[in-house]
Amino acid sequence: MIKFLFAISSLSISCNNTMDSNQIKQVVIHYVSRDIETFYDVTCANFEDFFGNKYRTKKITEKNQLIVFQKIMNNHQNSSFKNIDVRAKIYIYCYNKKVSVLCVDKFGNIELDNKLMGKNDKLFNFLEKNCEDFK
Repeated sequence: MIKFLFAISSLSISCNNTMDSNQIKQVVIHYVSRDIETFYDVTCANFEDFFGNKYRTKKITEKNQLIVFQKIMNNHQNSSFKNIDVRAKIYIYCYNKKVSVLCVDKFGNIELDNKLMGKNDKLFNFLEKNCEDFK
């Protein structure tokens, strides 16, 4: 429950201390297939460097999808993981010029602005639905 509340407060701080989806301007998702095997864990910080030009990009600017994304972000479960092996890196651009970075591994574990948050199956499903070849 504490991680859940922390996750909500972390994202709300990301966009001007509010959970209002009107604060999110766009979401840009860099991703690879979740089934790609690597010799070592890919961190959020080295995702683009590691995958180079092999990752795909999806931009979300449509208001209804941004609302769905915002709601999904409030759905975390506790997890005992210590680090994640990133397969998607999501940039959340807010109207107040703040940019938050959310990373997701192949199991749905997430890291928001360098803080391990927990597991979010709904976000994982959102990526599968909206990002071709993430499956």
